[in-house]
Amino acid sequence: MSKLQIIYDRKKCIAAAFCEAIDPEHFIVKGDKAELIGGMTGKKDIFMLNLLDLGEEQKSKVIEAATSCPVNAIAVKDLTANEVLVSMDVKASNSREIAASYNEPKEWKMDPKGYFLIRIDENKHVIEAGHCIERNIVDAKITGKNATEIFNTIIRENLISSFQHASYLGKELYKAESALKNKLKYVQDEESKSD
Repeated sequence: MSKLQIIYDRKKCIAAAFCEAIDPEHFIVKGDKAELIGGMTGKKDIFMLNLLDLGEEQKSKVIEAATSCPVNAIAVKDLTANEVLVSMDVKASNSREIAASYNEPKEWKMDPKGYFLIRIDENKHVIEAGHCIERNIVDAKITGKNATEIFNTIIRENLISSFQHASYLGKELYKAESALKNKLKYVQDEESKSD
C-alpha cells in the first residue's frame, strides 16, 4: 500500500479537466478551476491531500492525473520514500527554440467533424456555439457561461477531431467569454470592440 501526498496549485489551473476525467475520486472541475476533493489549504491557493493505504490502481490514477495536467498544477509526493513522483517544476534542458509561423491559406484544413458558429446572447448572458456539418446548418447548439465548460462539452460530445480546430475554437471561445464579461461586442474572427 502507498502513502502519497497530492499538492495542487489552484492559481495555475486552467480547468482542462484531464485530472477529473482520470481521477474523479480526487478531482472535480467547477467553473474555471478544478478542486482537490478533501484538500486542505496550505499557502494561498495551494491545496494538499495525504492519501494513506492506496492500492496500486489508485496510485496509478493519482500519478496519471497529475502527469496529464497541461500546466503542471499538480504534484505528487511519495510520503514513505520522501520522493517527488510528479513535479510542478518545468525543466528545460538543451531545448530547441522554434520560431512560430503560420500560413493560413496553405496550412488550414477543415475538421471532418464540422465547424462552429460562435456568438454571445447578451440577454441570457451565455455563449452559444453552434455545430455545423453542412454549410451554416446548425445540428447542435452548446450554451454555457464560460469557454472551459463549452469546450469540454464539445470534446465530451465528440464534435471535434482536429488539433488545429481545437486551438482555433479555444481562442474564439475565450474571446467570446471576455467579450461577455466586459460587455463588448463579439463577432467571430474579429477583434472584440466596445459599442
